[in-house]
Amino acid sequence: MSTPVMGEVAAHYAAVRETFEGHLDELGAGGAAFCAYVRGEKVVDLYAGRAAPARSWRQETPSMLFSAAKGIAGLCALVLYDRGELELDAAVARYWPEFAAAGKAGITVRQVLTNSAGLPAIPDYEDLFDLSGPDLGENFAAHEEIHRRMALSEIQYPVGSPAYHVLTFGYLVGALVRRITGRDLATFFEEQVRGPLGLELWFGPAARDVFDRAAQLHPLMPVPRELTELIESLERRGVILPSSSDPESICGRAFLAQRGIGVFDVLDRLGADPQFVSAGVGSGDALGTARGIARMYAVLSQGGELDGVRLVTPRSIDAFAKVRFRDPDPVLGRPAAWTIGFEGNTQLPLLGNIYGPSEAAFGKDGAGGQKGFADPDRRVAVGFVRSHLADFSPLTVRLVEALYRCV
Repeated sequence: MSTPVMGEVAAHYAAVRETFEGHLDELGAGGAAFCAYVRGEKVVDLYAGRAAPARSWRQETPSMLFSAAKGIAGLCALVLYDRGELELDAAVARYWPEFAAAGKAGITVRQVLTNSAGLPAIPDYEDLFDLSGPDLGENFAAHEEIHRRMALSEIQYPVGSPAYHVLTFGYLVGALVRRITGRDLATFFEEQVRGPLGLELWFGPAARDVFDRAAQLHPLMPVPRELTELIESLERRGVILPSSSDPESICGRAFLAQRGIGVFDVLDRLGADPQFVSAGVGSGDALGTARGIARMYAVLSQGGELDGVRLVTPRSIDAFAKVRFRDPDPVLGRPAAWTIGFEGNTQLPLLGNIYGPSEAAFGKDGAGGQKGFADPDRRVAVGFVRSHLADFSPLTVRLVEALYRCV
């Protein structure tokens, strides 16, 4: 792809720019941005490619975060925990009495935040969401109805065993935030996190304000040949990976599978639907820049304070950052390292560690290659967004490797 890499790097970080320049072919038809903080200072802020056919990518170009938006929900829970308003080992029903229905009285806040509450799917989702229809994003903002269904839901998977809560994570956290604070998740984030820190992250109704200048998404790039061969090899040995488009599987139900497709099959359409983008769920529906993501995690890499703004304490960060599960996840179809509210560092086929070399790193990545993480040990924070979606592109891996060589 013939496009220059724009932006700035601090002294001694030129290798990151060189790495970006060497992997421009990974951008496909779109663009991308990479930002990093080290010891509380922004040291890399780079971007390249096109936000739309007639529009170059800029530093302030917002892009769809998909599940990297779960970091927003996790951070809001962390703030409430730090203030003593949310107890991890309290029953969810303590804050949300209706949730105790159908045998769920013993499910804890900790289990919700570690994807082990046994509720990976929205009950009877087929009558709420039509992934094939013209109003794809309709009803994602139906919080009260979805909270009602989650409260009445039976347990879907063994409680205490992790099963990625693809969409329900944000709805469950949002229900807790509303019942504790009286505010919805988007309002709480705006007032307590985004505003004080000056983050380029737009969540809930705020996303509509920047929707028209957001990057245009392109469908997922093909899976690399090496991964296809690995999957075929596993299948020959009788290992069947979960399908996100099979409504009979827990994986498919978590991804709203219906009529042979699931959320993964319509990512680019979802990201182009303002109803979905502004729904304020906290599972996959925010817009942000790379530097917005990096700045959010810079706070967590710095013990909870950045540029004179104290958000949370180091003790609370430590509680949330520790990996609680490191097991194969039946929804993701791969091992996952769940912390409280975030995902810990783990390895992916072909790509290696998702958050660099540090075992202490934690954050959340998103479909199509979006990424954000904090490394409290090395005091590093990273944000990355891209518009031509690619789950197995080596671009971010190489950028993070180059960054750590410079630290």
